[in-house]
Amino acid sequence: MAALPTPDPRPDSRDGESDPRVRLLRELGEQVVPAWAALDSRAAEGARLVVVERVEREAFDDGEIADWIRDARRLSALEHPNVARVRDVVIRRSDVLVVSEFVDGVRWTNFAASAPLETALRVLVDALTGLSAIHNLRDPGDPRRQPFKLVHSGLTPDCIVVGLDGVSRVVGASRPRSATARLAGSGSAYLAPEVLLEDESADARADIYSVGVLLWEALSGKRFLPDMQPSAIVTQLLGGRVPAVTVPEASPWAAPLADVVMRALSADPEKRFSSAAAMSAEVRRIGALKVPLAIRLAADVREAFGDTAKARREELERGEVRPSAISLRASRPPVEELSIDETEELPEASPSASTIPPPMAPDEGAGRAVPAPIATPAPPQAPAGRRQGMLRIVAAAFAVLMVGGGIVWVASRGPTAHPAAAADVPPAVARPASDSVRESVIEPPAPTASEPAAAPTTVGTSAPPMPAASTAPVALGSTRIPAPPAPVVHSPLPASPAPARPKRSPAHREYDPQGI
Repeated sequence: MAALPTPDPRPDSRDGESDPRVRLLRELGEQVVPAWAALDSRAAEGARLVVVERVEREAFDDGEIADWIRDARRLSALEHPNVARVRDVVIRRSDVLVVSEFVDGVRWTNFAASAPLETALRVLVDALTGLSAIHNLRDPGDPRRQPFKLVHSGLTPDCIVVGLDGVSRVVGASRPRSATARLAGSGSAYLAPEVLLEDESADARADIYSVGVLLWEALSGKRFLPDMQPSAIVTQLLGGRVPAVTVPEASPWAAPLADVVMRALSADPEKRFSSAAAMSAEVRRIGALKVPLAIRLAADVREAFGDTAKARREELERGEVRPSAISLRASRPPVEELSIDETEELPEASPSASTIPPPMAPDEGAGRAVPAPIATPAPPQAPAGRRQGMLRIVAAAFAVLMVGGGIVWVASRGPTAHPAAAADVPPAVARPASDSVRESVIEPPAPTASEPAAAPTTVGTSAPPMPAASTAPVALGSTRIPAPPAPVVHSPLPASPAPARPKRSPAHREYDPQGI
């Protein structure tokens, strides 16, 4: 199939958004280029299970889409046992589909942890062989047979599928260039520094670096540079701080592989292996008879994953659509949209909770006001949905404060509220009453010479001086009622200070009702 030098990214004649011939069934994990298991009914033998890589056209510019279509069409001419073959490229109005063969097997991500070192070498040799075929793919229409210089540039453990036949294949060989740079988190550790820096001059040696990381993990039995950001990875690699590889003690024959790893992980592409075939030959030489044959690997894979792979294929071929974990997460409402009133409860009052400024309650035994604190819950960070209810609590507390203060003031100023303290009230100077009231006023008896005037005292309250009530009753008909209050002139304060009103704490001075 001849490659198109300038692919047209416009929709082709097969375009149709509702075309059921390629039916997407389920998404295959989280990847930079979303991949779906699908049924392709265009095959002559009937519905065929395939893998579809789907890219939204609006996510990339037309130039990148055109390059991706061009590389995918070039790869469709490649038939190699270690590369998942590209079957077709479908260009539609809103997206582009790259249809590839479905491989029954397991991804290397799910197999690497339980696989021995010899099995890892078998898988990596197959991957290097498949990468070499991609790098050396040539244009059949070119008389000089120049290679296309295709590069995977995003090889991770998810891009290697170990088949039930014991043969490992490279998948996802074509993708938009900027999509590779979007690999984040654990995927960044497998990318060469020049790829992370988005250097357009990255070539086949970037894939050699990725295989070097996979070989480092197979030898060391742990992750390479885990949980590091791409910028930190580049800084560490360019600074020459490549983590040392550890060779298993049970495999002393693998000691020379440490030099292979360090050469493949060189930050300078010129110091790496010149080709994937050269690195594969070195691994084969060191592994010698230790590397198992494909038939031996097939038996191990079938024993561990055969039943799962068979059940998965049968389910997919029946056309059963199962929502993927990604789509399920997208359908859940965000947490911030949930009503807090339905998911949380008000916290209980804490013993160390602060209090509202207390109202003043009368102390009938001493004739003065004493503080009566009202405990309130500790001020939590209340969400906006509860503020109305809390404001009602604050308003009620404020009303209690005002009513209590009024009661205290009336009780402390009334003439008959506390008889025991009546003698302590200083003499009042009566205000002249009107003619109608003056006739009914009964003047109090003047003190005799033998009775000294009572010493002026102050009532034990913190309220400021206010006009005091007159003790002269007023006769109205047959009923005697107290006369209206008259101004009181207080004597100077005694030498002993009066009891001070309890001070408010600084937190109460600027009380914020929304802080409850």
